[in-house]
Parts: sequence; C-alpha cells; structure tokens
Amino acid sequence: MSAGCGLGARLAVGVLLAAALAGCGKGSPTHSIEGTVDGAVQAGVTLTLTPGGAAATTDGAGHFVLSGLKDGTYQLTPSRAGYLFSPSVRTVVVAGAGASGQDFTATAVNLTWDATAGWDQALWQ
Repeated sequence: MSAGCGLGARLAVGVLLAAALAGCGKGSPTHSIEGTVDGAVQAGVTLTLTPGGAAATTDGAGHFVLSGLKDGTYQLTPSRAGYLFSPSVRTVVVAGAGASGQDFTATAVNLTWDATAGWDQALWQ
C-alpha cells in the first residue's frame, strides 16, 4: 500500500464525495400561479394550465393557487358551464418566482333560441 492513500487522503475524498452528493435529489425550485375570479361567479371555477394539465378550483372567494410549477411559459384557462371569462386565456411566464395577480372576470351567459335562425345562429346574451 502506498503512503499517498493514507487516512488523510481517504478522508479528503470522502468529504468531497459527501459535498457532491449533498445536492443530489434536489430538483429545481418550484413556484405558484395565483389569482382571483370575480364577477358573476367566484366559487367552483376550474383553472387549467397547459402544458402539464394541472388544474385548480376557486374557493368561495374566487381565489385559486396552482403550485409546484417550474420556470416556463404557461396558458391559464378558466372554465365553468354557463359563464364566459375575460380574458378567456392568459399567458403566464414563471421565471424565478411565482406569478400572482392572474385575475379573471366571469359573465353569466344565457343561450336563447331563435326559431328563425336555429341553433347555428343562436344568440349569446
């Protein structure tokens, strides 16, 4: 056995290996997108994120949070039967921090039948 492979050399290699492995298993940081839906409806609105398909539902105050998101560009789309939303979709960029203030306004819609026009030209009011 050579003198260069003594306890001190092995200890130094062990410390370097431990330091290198300390970062293993840690993914990139994650962030959240949050906002509020107001207007004609607040509770029960589904917000879907693409890519990825993550979804959240608003609480009674219209608040939603989508967590665990990596940096990237996402499309956020609200939906609930009987309502239109403004904007209808939002592009959200997550870059190093969460994105708050991603708000929408809901408007109730009533589909009315126009007997002369048929369903193809039904009126949204």
